[in-house]
Amino acid sequence: MTRHGILTSTLALGLTLSLSASALPPPKAAPKGGKKNEALTKLETEADELDKQVDREIMRLFSDQIWAGVYRSRLSILQKEWQALFAASAPKPVAKVYPKPAPLEFAINEALGSDSDTLEAALGSPSCKKRAGCRIWARISFGADLVKRGGKFEFSADLKTGTGLAIKRHAIPAKELAITGPVMTVDLPITDLYIYKGTYEGTLKVLCNERYKTKSFTFELISTY
Repeated sequence: MTRHGILTSTLALGLTLSLSASALPPPKAAPKGGKKNEALTKLETEADELDKQVDREIMRLFSDQIWAGVYRSRLSILQKEWQALFAASAPKPVAKVYPKPAPLEFAINEALGSDSDTLEAALGSPSCKKRAGCRIWARISFGADLVKRGGKFEFSADLKTGTGLAIKRHAIPAKELAITGPVMTVDLPITDLYIYKGTYEGTLKVLCNERYKTKSFTFELISTY
């Protein structure tokens, strides 16, 4: 083979090898899994720490709630004890003492208008919030002989409002009861009276043992319905 033929063959072989090399797939890149795994591990660590922080915060709030309940309970107990001490140190109302009437006598101890349910409550609230339920309360005491006889007594009342020519009077019908003890609490309802709100002057009248006695009182009617 001549030198020219050898050169031609060499060039042809090089060209063939070059074309074969270009036809091969490119080499695969080196895997990057190491960095990805590091990032995932870091995120998982941060998530775990956040979970722990949330758990600690929830436990702190739960503990605060428990202690708040304890403090509220203690405060309630202290308030009750303080109220009890305050009530114990407050001056006690002095009970009224009424003189006993003579054996054949009687006395009107109290008379007032109120919508309270008892005379004791009425003494602390001598007024009527509305006409319905309002009444004239009275405490009448009787002598020993009158109680033994067990006779009867009659009581009624008159109401007055206004002054001068504007005075209006209202009569409450009488009631008759038997004497059942040395002290009796009686009442006269004024529900059937058509009266307006305002301040009223009243007179209680009691007839017993052929004796007639009266006692004046005042009260306020706040509303009429």
